[in-house]
Amino acid sequence: MPLSPGQLFKINPIGDLGAIKIFQIMATKIISRESVNNMLNLAGDAWYWCVRGVKNFVEGIYIALAVVAVLIFFYNPIIFIPYSLLAPKGAAGILYADIPVLAELMQTFYRPWVALLPMRWKRHFMAKRGLVFYSAKQQVKYYRYNSAEGDDNKIKILKSLSREACTQIWQMDKTKDCVLLVQSGFALNDEQFLFLLNYAENKFGKCWDISLVQTCLAKNTPSDTQKLELLKTFEKTGDKDFLTLFFDCIKKYGASAELVNRVFEEHPHATAELKSALREYSERQIALYGKTEVWSQFLIEKAQKTITVSAQKAMAVWQYKAFHAAGFKLSEEAINYFLSKADREMCRLIMAYEPAEAFNEIAQTLITANPELRKMQLLTKKAVSL
Repeated sequence: MPLSPGQLFKINPIGDLGAIKIFQIMATKIISRESVNNMLNLAGDAWYWCVRGVKNFVEGIYIALAVVAVLIFFYNPIIFIPYSLLAPKGAAGILYADIPVLAELMQTFYRPWVALLPMRWKRHFMAKRGLVFYSAKQQVKYYRYNSAEGDDNKIKILKSLSREACTQIWQMDKTKDCVLLVQSGFALNDEQFLFLLNYAENKFGKCWDISLVQTCLAKNTPSDTQKLELLKTFEKTGDKDFLTLFFDCIKKYGASAELVNRVFEEHPHATAELKSALREYSERQIALYGKTEVWSQFLIEKAQKTITVSAQKAMAVWQYKAFHAAGFKLSEEAINYFLSKADREMCRLIMAYEPAEAFNEIAQTLITANPELRKMQLLTKKAVSL
């Protein structure tokens, strides 16, 4: 019959005490080894932090010396003020350099000096800091001072001005400046847009024409009033370009319920084309923002009917796959559009899905002009033949 641990202890207490002693020695050795490892780890960490501290200290000394050198040799008024007059562009680069805290302090310190400078010197500081940080009056002065540097440069300046400054330039009523403002993307209010239409109609100064109105509409979303003014200008002048622009705006930007009602009440002859334009706008919006379920339902409802070109051009790859699976074909205009963009996956699918006769002369030229598309065409033909 096996004995219990207590019985064994009673039988051989000396042996049990020896075992306990052995366990104590082993535990002491284990504890000692762990203590040594801990001490080594602590020593290593202490060495690492000492090295890091020395490194940071040395770097701090270098930074402090650099700051002192900058203060003595660059930001010192005895040096900086004459330097800003002799080489204002370089001085502006130093003053508005990306130096934390120090640059901000120096900019605050020298702000009164920069404000006193004539535009000949100040313009370099304004350009470096950013024109919108100055008053509209100062921005207009800057534009005027640089007005002899060519139209492209003036358009670049106008893009960097605040709206208030651009409005002041427009109010000066100089035709050339108004043209450049429109080309820069300045958003016209209803009154300014009507002014633009009147000059477009009269071709004032041989520089205002329908193309400038097109530029304005392409860069900014017109209000309902501006859209309606296009229709009124067509009725007044008989120029169909204005009617085309009106429907182009509807196709791209849509129309509010108020505008639709006004067209039905005041311009009944345009209602049929208005419906068509709104249909194109609606389909394009579905292509742009419709999720999978919405797009699938849309294709089912179309039931092999033609989808507008605008909606076709707005399709992503997954939409085009569903479009093809539903039995639709791309228009030649849409094919040319995607080939001109040269999106690799879309072009590969178009070459695989669309019939050869759908690729007109423009499409063939676009493919020939792009080696990647040409290789894709050859591989697609090879895959088809196999």
